[in-house]
Parts: sequence; structure tokens; C-alpha cells
Amino acid sequence: MPSAPPSDDGLAPEKAALAAQLRADLVRATAMRAAARQSAADQADRVRLRAFQAGRLARTYADL
Repeated sequence: MPSAPPSDDGLAPEKAALAAQLRADLVRATAMRAAARQSAADQADRVRLRAFQAGRLARTYADL
């Protein structure tokens, strides 16, 4: 079970809002990854996307 999120006590209001948004985005991303793991087609799409991105980055930044 995940631990409780840290408290925003003592943060400036804008930082507290950003921290809350980041936590919400992380929860959403985790849920999206979990849903994608349930579908073989989605998993295959992710593998193909990763391969494409790796190749693209290797070509684009071959000099590095």
C-alpha cells in the first residue's frame, strides 16, 4: 500500500498548489500505466513506441 503523501504545511500557496497538481498527475499516470498493462495490444504499442523513440533519439543525437 502506498504511503500517505507529504503534507504541504509551510509551503507558499503557489508551491502547495503545484505539489498537489504533481501528486494528482502522478496518480493519473499510475492509473494509465496500470490500465495499459491490462491490454496486450496496448503493451505491444508501448514496446513499438519505445523502439521507435530509441531509434529516433539515437539518430538525432548520434554525435553525442
